[in-house]
Amino acid sequence: MPTHFECDWELEIQYYPKDLVDYGLYFFLGPVPSSPAEWESSPSRLFEPIVSQVPKPTTEFRHMNGYLDYHCGKDTLKDDDVIPYLRDHLTWGVKEVSAEPWQLDD
Repeated sequence: MPTHFECDWELEIQYYPKDLVDYGLYFFLGPVPSSPAEWESSPSRLFEPIVSQVPKPTTEFRHMNGYLDYHCGKDTLKDDDVIPYLRDHLTWGVKEVSAEPWQLDD
């Protein structure tokens, strides 16, 4: 099926949970809702939240083409528009933060 994107757009997410035990990392196309209770049902939320429970550096990739089509309207953005659009609209928030840091084994 042809698409208006020539590239497969992915979000590369790198995180190091050095000081956090259990948290949810949420991404939005638009502002982060003011109340974390609204994050799960927000229409601007992208994909399922990243929940970290590992005490090591982690990298994840999340496909963006479908989300860009959904939030911007199919055929609205072209490849040259994606990076400026994300700079202006991609936001994130963290919730479910535990106060207990990881105890790394030596």
